[in-house]
Amino acid sequence: MNRFYFISVAVFLFFGCAFAMRTHETTLRFVKNPSLGTVWAGYPGNRMIDGIFVNGETKDRPPLWSVITWKLSKNPQGDIKRKDTYKPGFVKNENLAESPDDRIVWLGHASFYIKINGVSMITDPCFGDLPMVERRIPLPCSPESLGNIDYILISHGHRDHCDKESLRLLVKTNPRCLILGPLGLEDLIKNLVKDLGPARVQEAGWYQVFDTHDPQIVFLPAVHWNRRGLFDFNRMLWGGFLIRSGGRSVFFAGDTAYSGHFEEIRKVIGPVSVCLVPIGSYKPEYLMKSEHTNPEEAVRAAVDLDAGILIPMHYGTYDLSNEPMGEPVELLKKASGLFNRHVEIPAVGEVFRL
Repeated sequence: MNRFYFISVAVFLFFGCAFAMRTHETTLRFVKNPSLGTVWAGYPGNRMIDGIFVNGETKDRPPLWSVITWKLSKNPQGDIKRKDTYKPGFVKNENLAESPDDRIVWLGHASFYIKINGVSMITDPCFGDLPMVERRIPLPCSPESLGNIDYILISHGHRDHCDKESLRLLVKTNPRCLILGPLGLEDLIKNLVKDLGPARVQEAGWYQVFDTHDPQIVFLPAVHWNRRGLFDFNRMLWGGFLIRSGGRSVFFAGDTAYSGHFEEIRKVIGPVSVCLVPIGSYKPEYLMKSEHTNPEEAVRAAVDLDAGILIPMHYGTYDLSNEPMGEPVELLKKASGLFNRHVEIPAVGEVFRL
């Protein structure tokens, strides 16, 4: 990874953030999509302070100088990381979208193909390389084969979760699909995918139910942040999804730190059948702990959710942080035994049947 690139971006974003937050005025309001219902009666909506979404009571300021410190510092596990050749398992699966069976198929990173009750969807599409970061394991099918997709689920706007080229290809291949995601998503999608039309995007706040009938799809909390450009810090929300049909449910966590929101979600929606939770990009801890779960925290999240099965994500596909590539899976296996939690670790392209 290019150290100069990250330092330049960090400096650029620091001054942009300082400019965007120069006002001392504080205006609090609660926002949601008035056309959608909620699964939490009386939930007022998402907090916005001075026009930006927040995780808690105050405006979150990204630790941009921490990014510079990270990139200028030596990785304590650097030698181990350089010798670590781990890659996730891989299964070529060109026909994964053609089977009528309900299934979950990991496509790499945070991208999943999910079919439930005959309805197909893709989460957080990112099929190729990122800026300055190569994809380490291929997509298990050609992107063009991902047809008959009903919904594209976008958890937030970061480029490794909402990739422009992947999104454009999916929309072209699936001209009648709907894009579901957080408040503020529509402006981003219109910028990335031209001639989309307003009916193609649905935005929701936390605990709001998308207009999808069956399966029921609910947007749920996460502890994270959002930015794609200089002046759009947290102008768009972030979160995860619950997909529920016929007594089965899949929870997709998106990008998130570990916090009490997992237990809160379980209290509101009940236990889940399968949870898809990130286990990578957790080192250095001083930078990553506020936005990503480590393997033990992922298992704790599964416990909080009362999930029957945990399937990990957000590891192995891209090298984005300090931990050795094989470490997340090894720590996950240890934590699953410690907490007596059922974990499935499918290969990229492998079918997990619901």
